[in-house]
Amino acid sequence: DSPGGDTYASHALWREVRGTGPVVLHANSSRSMAYAGLVGRWARLPVVWHVRVVASDGWWDRVLAQRAARIVAVSEAVRARFAWPAAAARTCVVPNGVDVEALAQGDGAALRRHLGWGTGPLVGMVAQLLAAARVRLPAALPSRGVHVATRKKLPENRKAR
Repeated sequence: DSPGGDTYASHALWREVRGTGPVVLHANSSRSMAYAGLVGRWARLPVVWHVRVVASDGWWDRVLAQRAARIVAVSEAVRARFAWPAAAARTCVVPNGVDVEALAQGDGAALRRHLGWGTGPLVGMVAQLLAAARVRLPAALPSRGVHVATRKKLPENRKAR
């Protein structure tokens, strides 16, 4: 991040809002809520903050919650992050739309054998791991029964900007 990055991002969002004329802004992280909250105030637009993380950002939560017309939490645990009356009144829960029962079908053992993953614990995660995030996975993970499957190259239209 450059020292002027926040200012640039806010102004870029402001230009986009002026050019497209939305009726609401949506923010899906604390950082994006900081930008959307500021631009929403400038443009007199409501901002919906979609929160997926249980861990509080401390006093920053209160500042950002003041800027949100609605706060959408993905669980009751996340909702508890906004327990003070002013925020709680504007917070609702909309669970992530994953039907675990429908997805838990099939022969997991056959897939494990095919991939050579053995019978140890298996943790699945879908994420975008960017070099800028500086994620380091220990080389010893496979010897401990932990396997990491990645798609090595992003498609041209999905590269980080």
